[in-house]
Amino acid sequence: MHPPESLVEPPSPSPPDHESDEDTRAEVRDAATVGKMEEDELKFVLYQRAVQSPRGDISYLLKFFLTYVGGRVPLHLHEDFCGTALICAEWLRGDPRRTALGLDIDEQALSWGIRENFASLPGSARGRACMLLGDVRDPLTSARFACPEVLDGQEGDEQSAAEGGVAGAGKDGAEVSCISTQSTGAPSAAAGPVWPQLEKLRRQRADLICAFNFSSCCLLHRSELLAYFRSARARLAGGGTGGESVADGGAGSGAVRGGGGGGGGGGVFAMDLYGGTSSEGALKLHRRYGDMDYTWEQERFDAVTRTTRISLHFRVPHDWVPASSAPDSTRRGGRKRQQPKRVLRSAFSYSWRLWTIPEVRELMQEAGFDSVHVWMRKMPDLADREDEEEEVEMDEHAAFEEVETFLQTDSWNAYVVGVVKPRRGKMKEVHS
Repeated sequence: MHPPESLVEPPSPSPPDHESDEDTRAEVRDAATVGKMEEDELKFVLYQRAVQSPRGDISYLLKFFLTYVGGRVPLHLHEDFCGTALICAEWLRGDPRRTALGLDIDEQALSWGIRENFASLPGSARGRACMLLGDVRDPLTSARFACPEVLDGQEGDEQSAAEGGVAGAGKDGAEVSCISTQSTGAPSAAAGPVWPQLEKLRRQRADLICAFNFSSCCLLHRSELLAYFRSARARLAGGGTGGESVADGGAGSGAVRGGGGGGGGGGVFAMDLYGGTSSEGALKLHRRYGDMDYTWEQERFDAVTRTTRISLHFRVPHDWVPASSAPDSTRRGGRKRQQPKRVLRSAFSYSWRLWTIPEVRELMQEAGFDSVHVWMRKMPDLADREDEEEEVEMDEHAAFEEVETFLQTDSWNAYVVGVVKPRRGKMKEVHS
């Protein structure tokens, strides 16, 4: 599962149409109650409601692409550290031409996301997604396929189930496999038509790649972060020689045109960071969404290694019900009742390295990005609180702006955006 957003803001950037984003959250398990949920299942529901804003993420991605690449509509997205793949699902919902690839190493989160976040999508949309279980630094040779199609009982279900994997609720409640044990590199001859389509999506170069919610901070060493940036650049349209398809080791059997604009069309990679004087120490951030309490805790900070430990805690009533789709009720949680709370302490915990903007920018340049840009926004001063238990109020409409310099403040959020510029020339086919 990818990490939560900031110690200085409730997750992902707030878009201009932030209220409409609540509809997306409301589609997750609206009829389920806490009492009927296992804790491992409940934590994903709470995480998505408290931490993520997929439409806000997508609105910024589109803005970055228009600003630095342009010339075409971006259609193919890679969501790295995707967790429950909520951004992928929302991306597919927005345009019938879009395709998406989600990548995460957390099998439980990915399986839950396939069952829950793709359930409301039509089968045609699920057929435009490829979910991979693997390491973001080496996704093409080590990943396993995960199949959103199983939710609709389409072809490929029997093969996926026969190969084993994580069981999930399929059509009419039947148990099917969400994660295939089969390597992406060698689909079996009997796999059926679904596997060539997944392989095509896997090899297609991306117009956009995102690593949000500070997920890159999970990579603790310079060599790891550099390897990831090189992997991301290689997967972007125009990121390889002549714009060939992504493939094992840079080559594969048959080329797939990159992104929405064909070979060498250019692409954008975006990640986020947080910082400020308050970020370099122990810290707690409390938010309340109706009767759901959310606490983001930074337990410690090592000034020498810049490493820290992050934990997310939730408290909800024992019979808490996710709110309806009404925009004004969703953001603030479910029904309000005064009753004993169910506590999920350390529902998610992460060991992070708090990378600095200069470090990230220099590593992106070393990885081969043509240009690197920084977008920032100031966040509320946490030092102004009289009590660390006090709820922090956020300006949910504050916008990021591109900057060359930024005077240090108590807290800030940033996007670092790596750009691969459009290449000239025709698509080359690469064969192993």
